[in-house]
Amino acid sequence: MPAKDRTDHRPTGSSKARRTERGKLFQSFCFSRDAQQLIIDVGGLRSVHPQTQEKPGRTPFKDIKTMKDDAAAVEKEGDAIKARYTKLFRV
Repeated sequence: MPAKDRTDHRPTGSSKARRTERGKLFQSFCFSRDAQQLIIDVGGLRSVHPQTQEKPGRTPFKDIKTMKDDAAAVEKEGDAIKARYTKLFRV
């Protein structure tokens, strides 16, 4: 390939900075009330954002029993957990 046809596509300092700012803006939007409400209304997903409203007839997230993490038990039972996972999911 001739040298004149080669293009360096690596980001320069200024373009990297612009992408970083865009990324921060996108992340800010993703966690905003409006975006979280959108994933509830359109995507049918759940959100823990305190200002969102669940769809009518859905059990509120606060009323769903969830599992508690127990890092010490997981570490202690790690091999048994891996074996059960392997058996259940055949991996």
